[in-house]
Amino acid sequence: MEIVASVLKGKIEIAVLDRGEGIPQEEAEKIFDPFYTSKINGSGVGLSIAKRFVEAAGGKLSVRNRKGGGGEARIVLPRENQ
Repeated sequence: MEIVASVLKGKIEIAVLDRGEGIPQEEAEKIFDPFYTSKINGSGVGLSIAKRFVEAAGGKLSVRNRKGGGGEARIVLPRENQ
């Protein structure tokens, strides 16, 4: 797993990258739904809570598959003190 952070004009970006299995296309639209999980052990609330916190701070949370395999979760937040 790799974490990359950058400060750009007007925003802060944080990306969490892995080389796991990625997200199956049929699950991509459901992963932020409360209580949705594809795991045997899990409540399915983690991504829905994370998305709400990020949006409450004026940001965006997205998840996508990476070229070559794996996934990328990206948080983009507004930069207050510019």
